Amino acid sequence: KRTGIETESICFIIATEEKDEHTQVYIHDKKIMPMLDEMRNLGAVLGMHTSFDGASDGEKVKHERQVLREVTGDEILYHRNHYLRQLQPYDLEYYETAGFKDDFTTGFNEVIGFRLGTCHPVKWIDPRDARISELTIHGMEIMDGSVIGVKPYQMELPFEEARNACKGIIDEIYEFGGEFDFLCHNGMFENKPGNYIKQLYDYILDYIVEKAGKKQQ
Repeated sequence: KRTGIETESICFIIATEEKDEHTQVYIHDKKIMPMLDEMRNLGAVLGMHTSFDGASDGEKVKHERQVLREVTGDEILYHRNHYLRQLQPYDLEYYETAGFKDDFTTGFNEVIGFRLGTCHPVKWIDPRDARISELTIHGMEIMDGSVIGVKPYQMELPFEEARNACKGIIDEIYEFGGEFDFLCHNGMFENKPGNYIKQLYDYILDYIVEKAGKKQQ
């Protein structure tokens, strides 16, 4: 409100009911509800972080969303896949059928950039019959782990290079009037040697405010 920038914070929650090899936190963990209450108090919207197996299992997606709705009391309309998994193009029908309105999975794990091919949200089109669905796909341009994660799997950039790379992405989005989606993991903010994610996060927010101010002048 103070900057005139339209923003939304989304907290994606894993709705699995027990731990597995891909999930360290589950929905009935006693730590979950206090965290959800804190997110709500900070103005975040709750979304669902699908389990690893749920990415390609329509019934599991429906079940996990129902569990999350019952536990939180929220409608839960936003969705993202575990590990940013994208399998068959028609798998997105599972998310639409489950009741989600927006999906935020389409981003690179290894690098930053425009995996969706645009910085504007688009409706998912079913490739089997060219049906334009009600599910909106949002491209995710920057993920924290992509810039700081180790090579050869991720970019492993020094802070200055990471800052400049993120700045370039934001500049392109502003040039074309698009939507900027930035994925952060709570575990990435640990205070340990070489971890500059908090510094990068603060820089990105400050730079967005700076860009918006110049655009309004």
